[in-house]
Amino acid sequence: MALIKCPECGKEISDQASSCPNCGCPISISNNQQPHHTKEPKRGGCLKTIFIFFVICIGVGIVAGIQSKKELEKSQNNIETESDEDIKENAKLVDEQLWAYVLPVINSHNQLMKIVGNESSTILDIYNAAKYFKEICRQTWSDPPEVSGNGADEYLKTCKDYITVEQTMAESLLKYTDSKKTSDLSKVQDNIKYCNEAIIVLAKNRGIFLTQNGFSNEEIQELENNLGIEEE
Repeated sequence: MALIKCPECGKEISDQASSCPNCGCPISISNNQQPHHTKEPKRGGCLKTIFIFFVICIGVGIVAGIQSKKELEKSQNNIETESDEDIKENAKLVDEQLWAYVLPVINSHNQLMKIVGNESSTILDIYNAAKYFKEICRQTWSDPPEVSGNGADEYLKTCKDYITVEQTMAESLLKYTDSKKTSDLSKVQDNIKYCNEAIIVLAKNRGIFLTQNGFSNEEIQELENNLGIEEE
Protein backbone atom coordinates (compact mmCIF):
# COMPACT_ATOMS: atom_id res chain seq x y z
CA MET A 1 0.00 0.00 0.00
CA ALA A 2 1.33 3.41 -0.89
CA LEU A 3 0.48 6.85 0.32
CA ILE A 4 -0.80 9.53 -2.05
CA LYS A 5 -1.93 13.08 -1.59
CA CYS A 6 -5.60 13.93 -1.67
CA PRO A 7 -6.15 16.20 -4.73
CA GLU A 8 -8.62 18.27 -2.72
CA CYS A 9 -7.10 18.88 0.75
CA GLY A 10 -3.50 17.66 0.17
CA LYS A 11 -3.49 15.20 3.10
CA GLU A 12 -1.67 11.89 2.66
CA ILE A 13 -4.04 8.94 2.31
CA SER A 14 -3.88 5.29 1.22
CA ASP A 15 -3.87 4.66 -2.51
CA GLN A 16 -6.53 2.01 -1.83
CA ALA A 17 -9.00 4.47 -0.28
CA SER A 18 -12.13 5.22 -2.30
CA SER A 19 -12.45 8.65 -0.69
CA CYS A 20 -10.38 10.97 1.48
CA PRO A 21 -11.13 10.32 5.20
CA ASN A 22 -10.27 13.97 5.91
CA CYS A 23 -12.40 15.89 3.35
CA GLY A 24 -14.48 13.15 1.70
CA CYS A 25 -13.16 13.81 -1.82
CA PRO A 26 -13.76 10.68 -4.01
CA ILE A 27 -10.54 8.98 -5.23
CA SER A 28 -10.20 6.88 -8.39
CA ILE A 29 -6.88 5.09 -9.05
CA SER A 30 -6.18 2.48 -11.68
CA ASN A 31 -3.00 1.17 -13.38
CA ASN A 32 -0.75 3.51 -11.37
CA GLN A 33 -2.37 6.60 -12.98
CA GLN A 34 -2.42 9.83 -11.01
CA PRO A 35 -5.60 10.39 -8.98
CA HIS A 36 -8.08 12.89 -10.30
CA HIS A 37 -11.23 14.68 -9.15
CA THR A 38 -14.19 13.12 -10.93
CA LYS A 39 -16.14 16.41 -10.86
CA GLU A 40 -13.55 18.41 -12.81
CA PRO A 41 -14.49 17.09 -16.31
CA LYS A 42 -18.12 17.96 -15.62
CA ARG A 43 -17.20 21.51 -14.70
CA GLY A 44 -15.08 21.82 -17.83
CA GLY A 45 -17.88 20.40 -19.98
CA CYS A 46 -20.43 22.91 -18.65
CA LEU A 47 -18.09 25.84 -19.18
CA LYS A 48 -17.39 24.69 -22.71
CA THR A 49 -21.10 24.44 -23.42
CA ILE A 50 -21.72 27.91 -22.02
CA PHE A 51 -18.80 29.32 -24.00
CA ILE A 52 -20.08 27.83 -27.26
CA PHE A 53 -23.55 29.15 -26.51
CA PHE A 54 -22.31 32.71 -26.05
CA VAL A 55 -20.12 32.49 -29.12
CA ILE A 56 -23.18 31.48 -31.13
CA CYS A 57 -25.24 34.32 -29.62
CA ILE A 58 -22.51 36.85 -30.31
CA GLY A 59 -22.16 35.54 -33.85
CA VAL A 60 -25.89 35.85 -34.50
CA GLY A 61 -25.87 39.34 -33.00
CA ILE A 62 -23.00 40.42 -35.24
CA VAL A 63 -24.70 39.02 -38.35
CA ALA A 64 -28.01 40.66 -37.42
CA GLY A 65 -26.23 43.94 -36.77
CA ILE A 66 -24.49 43.79 -40.15
CA GLN A 67 -27.75 42.94 -41.92
CA SER A 68 -29.61 45.75 -40.14
CA LYS A 69 -26.87 48.19 -41.05
CA LYS A 70 -26.97 47.06 -44.68
CA GLU A 71 -30.77 47.36 -44.78
CA LEU A 72 -30.58 50.85 -43.23
CA GLU A 73 -27.91 51.92 -45.72
CA LYS A 74 -29.94 50.43 -48.57
CA SER A 75 -33.06 52.29 -47.38
CA GLN A 76 -31.14 55.55 -47.10
CA ASN A 77 -29.62 55.06 -50.52
CA ASN A 78 -33.07 54.41 -52.00
CA ILE A 79 -34.36 57.66 -50.47
CA GLU A 80 -31.34 59.60 -51.68
CA THR A 81 -31.42 58.16 -55.18
CA GLU A 82 -35.19 58.36 -55.70
CA SER A 83 -35.63 60.39 -58.84
CA ASP A 84 -38.07 63.23 -59.42
CA GLU A 85 -39.87 60.99 -61.89
CA ASP A 86 -40.35 58.31 -59.23
CA ILE A 87 -41.78 60.90 -56.84
CA LYS A 88 -44.16 62.21 -59.50
CA GLU A 89 -45.22 58.72 -60.50
CA ASN A 90 -46.11 57.86 -56.90
CA ALA A 91 -47.95 61.17 -56.49
CA LYS A 92 -49.90 60.52 -59.69
CA LEU A 93 -50.92 57.10 -58.38
CA VAL A 94 -52.03 58.63 -55.06
CA ASP A 95 -54.02 61.29 -56.93
CA GLU A 96 -55.75 58.67 -59.06
CA GLN A 97 -56.65 56.60 -55.99
CA LEU A 98 -58.00 59.54 -53.99
CA TRP A 99 -59.89 61.07 -56.88
CA ALA A 100 -61.48 57.70 -57.67
CA TYR A 101 -62.39 57.54 -53.96
CA VAL A 102 -64.15 60.92 -53.85
CA LEU A 103 -65.52 61.13 -57.41
CA PRO A 104 -68.69 59.02 -56.78
CA VAL A 105 -69.73 61.51 -54.07
CA ILE A 106 -69.12 64.50 -56.37
CA ASN A 107 -71.15 62.98 -59.20
CA SER A 108 -73.91 61.82 -56.84
CA HIS A 109 -74.10 65.34 -55.41
CA ASN A 110 -74.63 66.72 -58.91
CA GLN A 111 -77.35 64.16 -59.61
CA LEU A 112 -79.08 65.09 -56.34
CA MET A 113 -78.96 68.78 -57.22
CA LYS A 114 -80.59 68.00 -60.57
CA ILE A 115 -83.51 66.34 -58.79
CA VAL A 116 -83.77 69.14 -56.21
CA GLY A 117 -83.77 71.78 -58.95
CA ASN A 118 -86.26 69.99 -61.18
CA GLU A 119 -89.70 71.56 -60.86
CA SER A 120 -91.40 68.26 -61.62
CA SER A 121 -89.65 66.48 -58.72
CA THR A 122 -91.94 65.60 -55.83
CA ILE A 123 -91.01 65.69 -52.16
CA LEU A 124 -90.83 61.91 -52.29
CA ASP A 125 -88.40 62.07 -55.22
CA ILE A 126 -86.15 64.44 -53.30
CA TYR A 127 -86.41 62.35 -50.13
CA ASN A 128 -85.41 59.13 -51.92
CA ALA A 129 -82.56 60.86 -53.75
CA ALA A 130 -81.27 62.40 -50.51
CA LYS A 131 -81.49 59.08 -48.69
CA TYR A 132 -79.56 57.32 -51.45
CA PHE A 133 -76.94 60.08 -51.50
CA LYS A 134 -76.46 59.91 -47.75
CA GLU A 135 -75.76 56.19 -48.02
CA ILE A 136 -73.25 56.82 -50.82
CA CYS A 137 -71.44 59.29 -48.57
CA ARG A 138 -71.44 56.92 -45.61
CA GLN A 139 -70.10 53.95 -47.56
CA THR A 140 -67.48 56.01 -49.39
CA TRP A 141 -66.17 57.74 -46.26
CA SER A 142 -65.73 54.42 -44.44
CA ASP A 143 -63.65 52.79 -47.18
CA PRO A 144 -60.70 55.09 -48.00
CA PRO A 145 -57.69 53.85 -49.98
CA GLU A 146 -54.34 53.28 -48.33
CA VAL A 147 -51.98 55.97 -49.59
CA SER A 148 -48.55 57.23 -48.61
CA GLY A 149 -46.12 59.88 -49.74
CA ASN A 150 -45.44 63.59 -49.46
CA GLY A 151 -48.74 65.27 -48.54
CA ALA A 152 -50.87 62.15 -49.14
CA ASP A 153 -52.30 62.09 -45.61
CA GLU A 154 -53.44 65.71 -45.81
CA TYR A 155 -54.96 65.12 -49.24
CA LEU A 156 -56.89 62.12 -47.90
CA LYS A 157 -58.09 64.13 -44.89
CA THR A 158 -59.43 66.83 -47.20
CA CYS A 159 -61.34 64.20 -49.17
CA LYS A 160 -62.92 62.77 -46.02
CA ASP A 161 -63.79 66.24 -44.73
CA TYR A 162 -65.55 67.01 -48.01
CA ILE A 163 -67.56 63.77 -47.85
CA THR A 164 -68.57 64.59 -44.26
CA VAL A 165 -69.93 67.99 -45.34
CA GLU A 166 -71.89 66.34 -48.15
CA GLN A 167 -73.41 63.80 -45.77
CA THR A 168 -74.46 66.60 -43.42
CA MET A 169 -76.17 68.32 -46.32
CA ALA A 170 -78.05 65.14 -47.20
CA GLU A 171 -79.23 64.76 -43.60
CA SER A 172 -80.53 68.34 -43.53
CA LEU A 173 -82.37 67.74 -46.81
CA LEU A 174 -84.01 64.62 -45.39
CA LYS A 175 -85.08 66.62 -42.36
CA TYR A 176 -86.63 69.32 -44.54
CA THR A 177 -88.60 66.82 -46.66
CA ASP A 178 -90.10 65.54 -43.43
CA SER A 179 -90.83 68.85 -41.67
CA LYS A 180 -91.45 71.26 -44.60
CA LYS A 181 -90.24 74.03 -42.27
CA THR A 182 -88.69 77.19 -43.68
CA SER A 183 -85.97 77.06 -41.04
CA ASP A 184 -84.98 73.57 -42.19
CA LEU A 185 -85.00 74.70 -45.83
CA SER A 186 -82.66 77.55 -44.88
CA LYS A 187 -80.35 75.00 -43.27
CA VAL A 188 -80.33 72.97 -46.48
CA GLN A 189 -79.35 76.06 -48.48
CA ASP A 190 -76.52 76.81 -46.03
CA ASN A 191 -75.25 73.24 -46.25
CA ILE A 192 -75.29 73.28 -50.05
CA LYS A 193 -73.14 76.41 -49.86
CA TYR A 194 -70.76 74.61 -47.49
CA CYS A 195 -70.54 71.74 -49.98
CA ASN A 196 -69.52 74.15 -52.72
CA GLU A 197 -66.87 75.65 -50.44
CA ALA A 198 -65.61 72.18 -49.46
CA ILE A 199 -65.14 71.09 -53.09
CA ILE A 200 -63.13 74.28 -53.71
CA VAL A 201 -60.90 73.47 -50.73
CA LEU A 202 -60.52 69.90 -52.02
CA ALA A 203 -59.51 71.12 -55.49
CA LYS A 204 -57.06 73.61 -53.95
CA ASN A 205 -55.40 71.01 -51.71
CA ARG A 206 -55.20 68.60 -54.62
CA GLY A 207 -53.29 71.24 -56.56
CA ILE A 208 -50.98 71.84 -53.59
CA PHE A 209 -50.31 68.10 -53.31
CA LEU A 210 -49.41 67.79 -56.99
CA THR A 211 -47.22 70.92 -56.87
CA GLN A 212 -45.35 69.62 -53.82
CA ASN A 213 -44.54 66.48 -55.77
CA GLY A 214 -43.08 68.23 -58.79
CA PHE A 215 -46.04 68.80 -61.14
CA SER A 216 -46.08 72.00 -63.16
CA ASN A 217 -49.21 74.10 -63.66
CA GLU A 218 -49.49 72.77 -67.21
CA GLU A 219 -49.31 69.17 -66.02
CA ILE A 220 -51.92 69.83 -63.31
CA GLN A 221 -54.19 71.43 -65.89
CA GLU A 222 -53.82 68.38 -68.10
CA LEU A 223 -54.88 66.17 -65.20
CA GLU A 224 -57.85 68.48 -64.57
CA ASN A 225 -59.17 67.70 -68.04
CA ASN A 226 -59.59 64.03 -67.11
CA LEU A 227 -61.34 64.27 -63.75
CA GLY A 228 -64.53 62.56 -64.89
CA ILE A 229 -66.90 65.01 -63.16
CA GLU A 230 -70.46 64.90 -64.45
CA GLU A 231 -72.11 68.27 -64.89
CA GLU A 232 -75.05 69.26 -62.73
